Amino acid sequence: TEPTSTKAGAPLLYSTQDRSLPKPKRTRPNQLQLMLGCCSCKGDCSSRLCGCSKKGDICGYNCQCNNLYSFNRSVSLKSQTRCKNLFNTLVQYGIDTRAAGKDKCFMGHIFKIEDLRGHLEQTYKLNCCESSVQLKDLIPGPAKCPVCQSEWSYSWCYNDVWETHRAPRHCAKCRQCKAYRNDHCAGCNKCYFKDWSERPCPTCELDRKQKRTGKSQDLSVPKPKRKKTSRASCSCKGDCNSRRCGCSRKGLVCGEHCKCTGCKNPFTTLVEYGIDCRAAA
Repeated sequence: TEPTSTKAGAPLLYSTQDRSLPKPKRTRPNQLQLMLGCCSCKGDCSSRLCGCSKKGDICGYNCQCNNLYSFNRSVSLKSQTRCKNLFNTLVQYGIDTRAAGKDKCFMGHIFKIEDLRGHLEQTYKLNCCESSVQLKDLIPGPAKCPVCQSEWSYSWCYNDVWETHRAPRHCAKCRQCKAYRNDHCAGCNKCYFKDWSERPCPTCELDRKQKRTGKSQDLSVPKPKRKKTSRASCSCKGDCNSRRCGCSRKGLVCGEHCKCTGCKNPFTTLVEYGIDCRAAA
């Protein structure tokens, strides 16, 4: 399209219907909003897309979601109460949101809860003294039992309380709580049971053995079982006069399938006297 002008002397403007022109860039928050740590959300701030929620902070008066004090005046006043930042609810219960935002397990599950207030007021029984504690007291850190003063922690992955010294450890790479004795292997990118010793990863150790031998083993296919032979025989190189002989250890005499030479199996003498060798053994 050709440029058009509305009045004489006015600058020429392109028509808005021309789709060949580049689209205008997205507006970014100004420098003051960045300094104050405000969000520029156009939604309800109930997800991790909100800049304040991502840091574990509440939305303030300078955030764009609270449009009464917003820098963007084009938003209608009907949506002035649209902000549903979950950390605003945590502040009402007296929870330290900045400390709770550093917990990876907490941040991975807080946005999936529908009724946050009902979840915070749930009570959990402690196995030490049969006492109970509310979930809001377990955030952000461990809570003490009112009777024995033992520390208890909450796992958002398991939705249960554990003693702090044996509570599951949240793996940031697996994004899941694992046993407190587990460790994450950087080689295979999996968690394994390490215990208190410096035990190597069994998956990586198996790969090293396969590289040395040049054989690959498929763990999904079970190993074929060896067929047991019904006949008993020994492969002694001596005189079979000790318990090292396979026939003597089972209470049998050496037969034609044995490889022994100069056999002095003591059970051969017992058979000559009609003694039951199996019962005697």
